[in-house]
Amino acid sequence: MELWPLFTKITIRCICFRTSICVVIMYFTGGIAVNDFIRKLTSENWIWSEKEILVEGKSHFTERQFVDAVRFARGAYMEQGITDGERILLMIPAGSLLYVTLYALWSIGATGVLFDSDMDISTRKLCMERAKVKKVIGIKPVIEQCKKYMQDEVMFLSCESCVCFGKKGAAVSGITISPEKEALISFTSGSTGVPKGIVRTFGFLECQREEIKKQFLYEQHDVDFAVMPIFTVTNFIFGIKTVLPAFSLRGPECAASIFENVQKEQVTRMILSPFLAEAMIRYGKQNKIQLCSVRKIFVGGGPMYKHIIDGVMELFPESECYLLYGCSEAEPIALYNMKQLTKEQWQSIETGDGLVAGDMCLPCAIIQNEPGRQYGELDEKAWETLKLTNEVGEIIVSGKHVLSGYMDGIGDKENKIKVGDTVWHRTGDLGRIKEDGVLYLYGRTKAAIHEEGKWFYPFCVESKVYSNFQVKKAAFLLHEGKKTLVVQAEKEEYKKIVEQKEWLDVDKVIYIDEMPMDKKHLSKIDYGALTSRI
Repeated sequence: MELWPLFTKITIRCICFRTSICVVIMYFTGGIAVNDFIRKLTSENWIWSEKEILVEGKSHFTERQFVDAVRFARGAYMEQGITDGERILLMIPAGSLLYVTLYALWSIGATGVLFDSDMDISTRKLCMERAKVKKVIGIKPVIEQCKKYMQDEVMFLSCESCVCFGKKGAAVSGITISPEKEALISFTSGSTGVPKGIVRTFGFLECQREEIKKQFLYEQHDVDFAVMPIFTVTNFIFGIKTVLPAFSLRGPECAASIFENVQKEQVTRMILSPFLAEAMIRYGKQNKIQLCSVRKIFVGGGPMYKHIIDGVMELFPESECYLLYGCSEAEPIALYNMKQLTKEQWQSIETGDGLVAGDMCLPCAIIQNEPGRQYGELDEKAWETLKLTNEVGEIIVSGKHVLSGYMDGIGDKENKIKVGDTVWHRTGDLGRIKEDGVLYLYGRTKAAIHEEGKWFYPFCVESKVYSNFQVKKAAFLLHEGKKTLVVQAEKEEYKKIVEQKEWLDVDKVIYIDEMPMDKKHLSKIDYGALTSRI
């Protein structure tokens, strides 16, 4: 069996650990930074409690047990030759093994390297060369698969032999980590060109921690079920108990297991992709179940149409339900409470005048939609000319928790704009800041269609379809020179859509059995794969 595809199908899941009560209070008042937390992990002067902080399947771990595992792993990896400053590729399925390893590497001074799940083998080889990776840590089956395509000089280490719950490692004093030190490197898939290396320093992670603390309002007794990597690191530092799903999150059948976890562990917070939200909505309706214990629910990683928003609010009747928008280079960008959507905002969603992204968490601007154009450095006059007001264009963002550049500068020319001392990141998403001050989404910049002096946007057409027809999936794109709508729906509903194609502003409607989705969150249409399929 091909093991690498099996590995890439595993969604990153979220763990954390809980600190003693006095330390938790300090975390929640923002009194501890990321690098300080790493230092305390290995310090002999820091006492860790017996409070449960991690649930993974049938396994329950206290904070002391987790820290003991990190310390033991630190010593084991150092014995295997890992040293300060090395970049280590992690080929470990999401779970406690991965995060124990990551924290162990950070306490050594090494950097973790992760690949996007969409990568093919040749792209992985290229990224390994660019990151100068000479050591790989993984589970044994994946290591055997990797050996078939990785160069001979790469050293492979088994995480199973280095991460051992129940064994204690030695405490170490005097560890210092500078804000400029690399913590984590990830790569984009390269589907739109050369893969970009995203380098997160400890200083950058600290800025993200501060923003997440500010926007997400954690409470001391929260129990989190989160499936997005950025929140895993901050959960550790906030001392939030986290439930790890010990099952695949790739199929609709995962909903039953999620419900079981939430109810059994009394989960109070969830961060989900639209795919997982929809799976849970269907399961809840089929079994006439609502989840009333969850205090806050955040949904992001893909477009949020009316039927998903409605379903989330029905499934979580007692919860604060939030729309979440961000990107790999800047998380979060915008948040919005679904239950506070105005009549005008609902109308915008239903009529195809933009999906609500939310109130912006950082400086945000809209510029003219010219996807292939490179701007470099601009003076104030050129910058003011480029910006749009209350019009649809490309969303760009800046701020402390926005990456200012990519590894080796590859991708900077295409994706960064410098104005004075400020670096703006181009998201590649179309948006508009309306008069209500809220950010709205319209699709990807390259997916917009310009015809006879008028722009047509994917999310606008797709939103009208979802709001007025019973479809499983809908996608709008340019195909063979025509504005094309592809739908996954029952045949009778498909016929109704064909009859309304003029009202939808499309030239043709195509039926498809199954819509191709992105591999990361299963929440966005894979337009490239769709084009080749139709």
